[in-house]
Amino acid sequence: MGDKSHNPLPPLPVQGVASVTITVVQPGSLQAANTSTSLPEGSEIYALTPASGDSAQAPRKLWAGKDEIVYALAARPDGLLALTGNRGHVFKIADDGSYADVAHLEAQQGLSLAVAENGVLIGSGNTGKLFRFGAATSQHEYASDVLDAGALARFGRIEVEPGSTGYELWTRTGNVEQPARGRGDWGWSEWQQLKDGAVASPAGRFFEWKAVLHADGSVGSVGVNYLPVNSAPVVDELMVAPGARVNAQNLAQNPAQTVSIAFPSSNQGVTVTYDGATSAPLQAIKDRTAITVRWAAHDDDGDDLTYGLYLRGDGEKVWRLLKDQITEKFYSFDATLIPDGGYEIKVVASDSPSHTPGDALTGAKESERFEVDTTPPVVSGLTVTEGIPCGSAPCWKSAIVTFDAEDAFSPIAHAEYSLDAGTWQFIEPVGGLSDSKREHYDARLPVSSLEGKPGEHLITVRVYDRHDNVGVAKAVFSVPAKK
Repeated sequence: MGDKSHNPLPPLPVQGVASVTITVVQPGSLQAANTSTSLPEGSEIYALTPASGDSAQAPRKLWAGKDEIVYALAARPDGLLALTGNRGHVFKIADDGSYADVAHLEAQQGLSLAVAENGVLIGSGNTGKLFRFGAATSQHEYASDVLDAGALARFGRIEVEPGSTGYELWTRTGNVEQPARGRGDWGWSEWQQLKDGAVASPAGRFFEWKAVLHADGSVGSVGVNYLPVNSAPVVDELMVAPGARVNAQNLAQNPAQTVSIAFPSSNQGVTVTYDGATSAPLQAIKDRTAITVRWAAHDDDGDDLTYGLYLRGDGEKVWRLLKDQITEKFYSFDATLIPDGGYEIKVVASDSPSHTPGDALTGAKESERFEVDTTPPVVSGLTVTEGIPCGSAPCWKSAIVTFDAEDAFSPIAHAEYSLDAGTWQFIEPVGGLSDSKREHYDARLPVSSLEGKPGEHLITVRVYDRHDNVGVAKAVFSVPAKK
């Protein structure tokens, strides 16, 4: 049992920074069970031929099952019975290696066999039951595994291997993974016989067929044609990054001016994948006049998708088209094309490239509110007056700088001044807290700034709003020489 290539030793502990990858897949415990590393990967049965004289023969592989775990064997004149787990199959294997899937248990694990006079007794787990196999009867039923179409599907004609005789085929469909045996099969349709060779059962995600075998009847392979009903695409994530632009050429020329645009779930060493594509941070360049939108989307049917971007401002009810027929999952545009204000962006994903216009479906996601502000604040009323009077003789031991700053959209963040092109110094507004669109400044320059420095001086102020737009003003004043 199991994959012989696996190393039985546990991995050595490794120290260092680790990352985690999470893959978003269609939920389903059947897929999870089939890919679980805690279950052995299949079984092999070998035949040992007794040696004659001094000659010895190597073991001969008789049968192999990738998804089946053999729990018990029983030898009978008509072949070897192999009782398996995971899906509760019973196989009859001939000496030449040919085999037939002769029974499905109403349990997932077949655990034990006991040969009796009137058949074979089978003990099962999950759930625990006792079955009698091989009792004489004129009719037998064989049920298939459950087929998962991956989405709601319409089922068509049934194809049966030529040479099959003495049988009837019945089908049923459902929208839960396994028929609830013993509980009325909730979520599944009733068994229905084929109608003119086609499935009469309604559309569903899961499908099962059964063959009713009469005396001397046999059925080979069975196939069903089906078409999944179109599923609408899904936009999983949406990010808006003001002040960033995706431009491969500028990114190569200015690697130091890069910014990463990452989904919230991509932080702290956790990487999420959507539809097989990684959501690693998108590299962009810093650009105060640009806005970059990034999204993640998938389609359960694997259809090709195109995207449309729509914009809506504060107080507006109508979404206005910004860009259509986008094939990438990001888009950058100039923020200067729209007025300052608060906005939302909606991404609409369409599977129209893979369907006719009447059958195409869409999925959408709206962003959180973001702000656009590309207009700098305005500095007005910049004056410089004598700070410490010296009586009748001019001396200008210090100066008082007065001005107003106003922004049309966002509050003033902070202000600075520079005297004679010197170091920029922070200035507090009147009141000490910069939290409104209009602020007044009245600051005294230190005495040491002007004392003993007659002549012309230059004062420059610059004011920033919360979006790093800057407004600048300057004034020239003269300090008279001492008499």
